[in-house]
Amino acid sequence: MRLGRTGLLLIFLSWSVGYASAQQRRTPGMAVGTGYGEFFRVEFQDSNWDAKRTTELEIGPGSTNISLGDDLNVPDERINMFMGTVRIMRFLKARGSYLKRDYEGSATIRRDLTIGGVTFPALTDIDTAATIEYTTIGAEGDLYSTREFIFSVVGDYTRFRADTIIRGSNNVIAALGRRELALLTLGLKVKVYLTPAAALVLEASGMKKEGSGVLTNLDATFFYNFNRFFALSIGYENRYARVDQPGRREIFRLAGGYFGVTVRF
Repeated sequence: MRLGRTGLLLIFLSWSVGYASAQQRRTPGMAVGTGYGEFFRVEFQDSNWDAKRTTELEIGPGSTNISLGDDLNVPDERINMFMGTVRIMRFLKARGSYLKRDYEGSATIRRDLTIGGVTFPALTDIDTAATIEYTTIGAEGDLYSTREFIFSVVGDYTRFRADTIIRGSNNVIAALGRRELALLTLGLKVKVYLTPAAALVLEASGMKKEGSGVLTNLDATFFYNFNRFFALSIGYENRYARVDQPGRREIFRLAGGYFGVTVRF
């Protein structure tokens, strides 16, 4: 059965590559050797991200440095990331992305924790609910491009939001409120076509604003384009947010591998 499935997969891959080559030869203006992923008006990508979360909450005078995972036993969760791109001109694209994840966890804390001005004694049972949300909207402009290589500058309005509510067994509640940081993040992007069907994409962006915080994003993705309409991808992404507020600093990091599906029109 396993050999049969492998054979079917190889047949499907061979057919896809052959079909993509035929499409390239038949499409007006599509030069032989050009990457299949460059001929679209609209592109949608859905990725499932195995994001490992690192957090530090309530860093400041009178507060305890707390980790959602280590101290409050809030588990990591997979995250669906949605991205969309619209080609405006040959060298200019508008783009956006969205992700949101709710977390829940319960723990018996091993030490005294002071959170949001509320102290929970050691051995208190704690229930935690947290939400992390990212929204981006921006543009991507090609500075230099060939059939195999594209070098671009990217700019996005990036908004990060986080909510955390911690409830003790004695009905004491620490509501940290919504922390929000919105910055114009700037960066660079490189796409290299190893073959017309296979591409490697590297992107780095970020911004720091004194008194507000820092947002950064590092992303590496390998795409296999079965034709100019459909692609699968695997990648690794690292998102970092530091929110600065009077008397405290909170850090959120999401990092891990993902698998994605892309459709183009």
